Amino acid sequence: MSPSSKPNILLLFADEHRFDWHGVDSRLPVRTPHLRALARAGAWFQHALTPSPLCAPARSCLALSSEYGEGGAVRGNQSDLPEEARARTFYRRLAELGYRVGNCGKLDLNKRSHSWGEDGRHRVEGQSIFREWGFTDGFDSEGKGPAARFARDPRGPYGVFLKERGLALVHQQDIEERKAADSPYRITGPTPLPDEAYNDNWVGARGLELIEGMHGSDPWFLQVNFSGPHPPMDVTRSMHDWYRGIDFPLPEGNLEFGREIHQEIRRNYSAMVENIDCWTGRFLELLRSLGVLENTLVVYSSDHGEMLGDRGLWKKQQPFQPSVGVPLVVAGPGVSPGQRIGGPATLIDLPATFLDLAGAGTERFASGRSLRRQLGGDQDAGREFVRSGYGDWRLVFDGRYKLVAGHDAFGGPGPWLIDLERDPAERTDLASARPDLVERMAAWLGGDGAG
Repeated sequence: MSPSSKPNILLLFADEHRFDWHGVDSRLPVRTPHLRALARAGAWFQHALTPSPLCAPARSCLALSSEYGEGGAVRGNQSDLPEEARARTFYRRLAELGYRVGNCGKLDLNKRSHSWGEDGRHRVEGQSIFREWGFTDGFDSEGKGPAARFARDPRGPYGVFLKERGLALVHQQDIEERKAADSPYRITGPTPLPDEAYNDNWVGARGLELIEGMHGSDPWFLQVNFSGPHPPMDVTRSMHDWYRGIDFPLPEGNLEFGREIHQEIRRNYSAMVENIDCWTGRFLELLRSLGVLENTLVVYSSDHGEMLGDRGLWKKQQPFQPSVGVPLVVAGPGVSPGQRIGGPATLIDLPATFLDLAGAGTERFASGRSLRRQLGGDQDAGREFVRSGYGDWRLVFDGRYKLVAGHDAFGGPGPWLIDLERDPAERTDLASARPDLVERMAAWLGGDGAG
């Protein structure tokens, strides 16, 4: 991979988009024509994992290219990125390499403090934490939940936007009614917000504006953080009809809400995915119109997945693939087209890849390893294994086998061993039958992260 100049980098980053719900392989009736086109033009990593299946930990691991709980990465949602770690983000390193570095949507790096501010720059005692992280352009904003929580006194750009349009209290009432239900997932009616005020549409529109503003002589990086397909299931009225009458596979081992409600949940989840795909198409078209598409690395991924009722579980924080697995598609200069990469991958390798392309002169950054050679077609350059963790459990995954320790999925802390090729539902523990493999993989649960 040897582009003639430093490439622009566009990271389209969803929230809670599980690894198998993308439409690239046509196994599900979710419509993602732009993501499919991106995969045809580049590389689709079939076995990509988050370093931690929860928002703030995953995003801090990404920012620092660190494994869960290491290198300053936070362990839970009630923590801010430590002050001493602010200067060690890959965003800051890109800025030092001459990039304009932008963000729109929620970063979740200061998730505990709610300090976004009207301009999204986290100004504390006269200093912008946003700039300390390395950003030169854009803003950090709150998601749908905090915008509702602080509706009367907005603390971030999205809340200010809703209040200015007389929609803040409307949004607050809708979110509170969904939270009051025995399960917010069951409330699948549309949001009262108009299309242009829906969070993902607002974020997408701001992202397009940022690219137009950053376009010029300097290379740029932009991270666009969509809130979807994270619950609640609050699609817009127009989105609500997109999948009516279309059936999806029901949750594995779970019909607690009845067939039709589970179908409605999955239809709305799919509509949120399709809406983000529509924005992916708009970003690609803007890059094309500006004449920079061929020199822009475009990456689509998510911070973590969503159990979506499988095994009777919802949300994330679990070691199962719907929770830890994420989509990862990369296209752009030097990426060999049409690749389906079966080896394991991890989000913490994206920073090393970006910096490698930006001219940092190294294939490593913190715990991350550059994907540059792999994207160029060298399939032997990939990792042997990747890791993920949350709380007390840890897992290691080699693209087929997964070893998990500290989780009671099989009635004890483990370690337990799963063959995902033969057992994709993750129901059978092979640890007692394969002690040799357990011993080898257990050594990978710690170490230096080299993979």
